[in-house]
Amino acid sequence: MESTRRNPLPFAGRAAHAALLIAGATFLAPPAAPAGFLSELQAEIQTILEAHPGSVVKVVSYRAHENGHPEEASVRVVSGVVWDAHHVVTFDPALDQASRIEIRAEATETRPASLLGQDPISRLSVLRSTEELAAPLPRRRVAPRNAEMILILGNPSGERPSAAIGLVGGGVPNGLELGPSEWMHITAPIGPGDAGGAVLDVAGRLIGIVAGALPETGPGDLSVAVPIARARRGLERLIARGASGEYGYLGVTAEECTDTSPCVRVTDVVPRGPAFEAGLMPGDRIVKVNGVTVASVDALLESVVYSPVGAALRVSASRGGNPLDVDVVIRQRRAGFDRSADWAIAQGGLGGLVKKDLSPSQDSSPLTAAMEGLEVKLATLESELDELRIALELCTERTPH
Repeated sequence: MESTRRNPLPFAGRAAHAALLIAGATFLAPPAAPAGFLSELQAEIQTILEAHPGSVVKVVSYRAHENGHPEEASVRVVSGVVWDAHHVVTFDPALDQASRIEIRAEATETRPASLLGQDPISRLSVLRSTEELAAPLPRRRVAPRNAEMILILGNPSGERPSAAIGLVGGGVPNGLELGPSEWMHITAPIGPGDAGGAVLDVAGRLIGIVAGALPETGPGDLSVAVPIARARRGLERLIARGASGEYGYLGVTAEECTDTSPCVRVTDVVPRGPAFEAGLMPGDRIVKVNGVTVASVDALLESVVYSPVGAALRVSASRGGNPLDVDVVIRQRRAGFDRSADWAIAQGGLGGLVKKDLSPSQDSSPLTAAMEGLEVKLATLESELDELRIALELCTERTPH
């Protein structure tokens, strides 16, 4: 009797048959649930936080009251970013008035710090600690891009950093008097004490320092930061030279040219200032400084502020369509910072030179508001008196005897 068994499939046929069975089973089985974008994002944030412990610190400054009572001293709290082994970068324009400064990071004791100086372009402050600090965050040299995802790290508690996610905005609206620095608009929420904190890219690299929240004309606030790509030169110069470093002063107000030509138009000249004595006038269009094209007010400021005091800068301009070259002898700049903006600084007591107290636990008293208003009025009056004195001296010099 013959066997009725069929010959088995050769190896290649068995493999193909198995592949078809597996494919069919895979097609019929429900798809596996994806890990999820939020889960991946959470893991990335946690990795960044754990990679650099202590790199974002709490900065506390104390300003003694005029009557000397320590219990009435002003306390301001911001965050700070470790720059190197002994320096912290932060944003608080009133730090020059502090009688004592302390820094603290997670798992470390409170340490004393001193103000090394404040950069007039970025308005960032550099603090120095005699004790060695945690490892700094890696810094990126390329400027941030529009709609780039960012992570904000602050540390107003001094324990674990606070975190917020956002994007790089499309730019700061015109009309806000923010000073000379080119600001970076960020969409992440800024809380009390987050000023001076870190703005990181998705790779955990430092791209900016949080400045705070400015009130807009519309609903909500405008959160801004200082780009590190712009501030790096001033910060490194300040750390290298210390508080003895001098800054240059030109003595003009200017605006970008409205046509396609890269230039800056002088709108006003300070009487008896360096530009005035060199012969510059309102309406002049500055094209170059020492042969370098000046395409923005920031570029003009940077070319002057970091120039040695006493140096002569060749300013190439045009007046009425005719070329004009003058040599301007740079004088020393008197440091000035805008204290009227509503920065995200947690504070208490009598030391707030801001429009409103952002502290979650303590409100400004009527006496505080009155004193702040008086200080602003006195500063304005002093500035007006200086202008009148200069104008009087000019009139006296021009009057024939």
